[in-house]
Amino acid sequence: MCHGSRTASEACDCDRRRPQRRYAVQFARLGITVNCIHRGTTRTEPTPRPVTARAAELGVSREEAERRDYARHSPGGNAICRMLDASEIAFVAALLASEKAWPVTKS
Repeated sequence: MCHGSRTASEACDCDRRRPQRRYAVQFARLGITVNCIHRGTTRTEPTPRPVTARAAELGVSREEAERRDYARHSPGGNAICRMLDASEIAFVAALLASEKAWPVTKS
């Protein structure tokens, strides 16, 4: 885990696994903001293949298999209970790169 109290070696290990924090600290001195978009599973062109295979295995439609994958408390689910579209990630990236991001980035 990368929060709470930790030893120096745990903090170093965390920084190796999550370099964006290290970059944020280093670049802040130069007035550069570093943001990380942890996108999770995103619907792209290759996405239908594994979902379709899982649907066939379960004997349900592709839509039902995806709904089950992202149902509340599903081990593979997420906080919003659905897969993201690539355009949603692009919107977040564009927002964070814009001048309108100051409430989020404080810059």
